Amino acid sequence: MRNLEVALADCQVFGECSRSNRALLETTSAELLSFRDLKLMNALLADDGEVVFPNRVEIKVPDYVNDKMDEFAKLSTAYREMKHERFHMAQGSPDVYRVDR
Repeated sequence: MRNLEVALADCQVFGECSRSNRALLETTSAELLSFRDLKLMNALLADDGEVVFPNRVEIKVPDYVNDKMDEFAKLSTAYREMKHERFHMAQGSPDVYRVDR
């Protein structure tokens, strides 16, 4: 792997969302939760509008995407250049889960 020197807000987004949503899912089934309950990043529409969620990560998504367009292009180019291989686990092999608390 090579370092593309790309800086995105993934740590903020995943950190905030996972902390908040994990706490909810410890006491409530996912199908009982609404979008109002979940911590989410706003969705970006094709016209640069946003679907604004009430319990959102405080990032202005259209501005963020426009500001980071060069970084997204680097990632997209690197992904297309990568050699992709399928992998399979042998039937009956143990499943490995990592749970951080």
